[in-house]
Amino acid sequence: MASFGVAATLFFSYYSMFGSFSGMIDEDILFIYMAACEGTGSMLLYVFCAYSFGMSFSEDLEDGYCRYEIIRGNRRLYVLSHAMIIFLGAFLAMILGTVIFLLLCRSRVPWVNDQASTLNMLREGSSGYRFLWDNGHYMLYCMTEAFYMGLFAGTLSLMSASASLFVKNRALVLLLPVALLNLIIEIGLIQIGGLQWSFKDMQGIFVA
Repeated sequence: MASFGVAATLFFSYYSMFGSFSGMIDEDILFIYMAACEGTGSMLLYVFCAYSFGMSFSEDLEDGYCRYEIIRGNRRLYVLSHAMIIFLGAFLAMILGTVIFLLLCRSRVPWVNDQASTLNMLREGSSGYRFLWDNGHYMLYCMTEAFYMGLFAGTLSLMSASASLFVKNRALVLLLPVALLNLIIEIGLIQIGGLQWSFKDMQGIFVA
């Protein structure tokens, strides 16, 4: 369910940027995915990643399941195992959701359109992952971005799960990754002269 939510959010993010899907047919997947990641709607990706296990700690406390697990094993093992499940759940939701999005786009548009501006932009740039798209590994190129976003989603989901021990409102807990993301971007913004670098650059691999 979370993976389909991620895929739907990527479409929503693209729509929020351009106001329609009519222009997708004239573009390529690389441009569509870049635009979807840049759109403001992309912040909702982390809500769906935290959806599956974001409340697991608080739910276990309410149901008394954590006491049973701690008695059978130990507290450290319980926390570690749950942290791994939360992180991997969010990570896989981002990866699988991105794959679904890319495959749905591939059914209508090509990976690269020579008439579109994306390929020229990549050729003019000096992306550290240029060898992937240069050799035709377009899926792998996009999945590299999804990998880093998945790592970040796992971290935010862990923070959200920890906060659920103190915040009982489920909606607020699930929206917490968006608030944390904005906070991290603001705190991590570094400006040197005319250059700016953000701790969380959604398009890091495309312009690096």
